[in-house]
Amino acid sequence: GQALASNGALKLEILQLDVNRIGDQGATVIGHYLTSNGAMKLKWLELNNNQIADAGATAIGQALASNGALKLEILQLDVNRIGDQGATVIGHYLTSNGAMKLKWLELNNNQIADAGATAIGQALASN
Repeated sequence: GQALASNGALKLEILQLDVNRIGDQGATVIGHYLTSNGAMKLKWLELNNNQIADAGATAIGQALASNGALKLEILQLDVNRIGDQGATVIGHYLTSNGAMKLKWLELNNNQIADAGATAIGQALASN
């Protein structure tokens, strides 16, 4: 994460780290990367099956909402432990300028219940 954030990945368009144990701590570091110049060209972020819960999803959602990775088109966070809190922050990201290019969002097989689904649904309806 720190190597990516230090502008060492200025041409990186796809970051796929599926089926690892990134967790909330790793997702927070990836969030820092997303706010760096290194993420300027990132179009696809795939972090499926990584034990990411609300804290990690919050870090990623907040980073993206603060105009991190403005060219992001695909965000995949399937098979994690994201609940309503993380989904609500991702919903906030969807209403931000940072999500202008986003075309594909996957949150399958998480722990999102009514509140999180409502937040995402309202965000999508407002765009």
